[in-house]
Amino acid sequence: MVARALVIASLLAGCNKSARTACAPGTPSKVELRDGSGQLTLAVKPAPEPGQFDLCDGAGKRIGRIESEPQAVSYFDGAGVLQLKVHGESKTDADGVSAKGAKLRIHVNGEETRVLKPDGIPIGSVVTKDAGATIYDPASRPTALVEKRYADYTIRGPDGVTKSYVVPSASAGAAAAFGLDGLPPEERATLYLFWNK
Repeated sequence: MVARALVIASLLAGCNKSARTACAPGTPSKVELRDGSGQLTLAVKPAPEPGQFDLCDGAGKRIGRIESEPQAVSYFDGAGVLQLKVHGESKTDADGVSAKGAKLRIHVNGEETRVLKPDGIPIGSVVTKDAGATIYDPASRPTALVEKRYADYTIRGPDGVTKSYVVPSASAGAAAAFGLDGLPPEERATLYLFWNK
């Protein structure tokens, strides 16, 4: 009888554990990326381990994790392979590496933050001003505006149409990371957390 009760208790514990996944819809997010119609496309949710976050897609599936350290933020894909580790080298410069080697560089010059490939070719840049930001493509053409909306930020195209929402965000500069078209969304989330330090 006791053995049967222990088996039932362990089965129930297993069910409760699987029912409470990090990517479940009710689990609060550190930040979410939503498309122009408000549909969830990516969520960054705190993991049980301190300094770690689960990356969840719009369907609530875990697609990777992010680890935050005092001077670095790292993104690992669903297989646990390092895709991007951004490490601050100084107040104005940071580098990004993957399991395959150098991946990007970041340089801050006043209000402008430039994201570059290892060889110096631009990926894009962000210029912050007042409570907003402008995102530029590799040819220095403006591609989006970041504007405050309550506790969130919107990313709008040059035509004024909302491309996405960053929910919530403490700064326009960090929210602008999600508007850098030259990087996958998971790597943009990594930059968001790095810039939000």
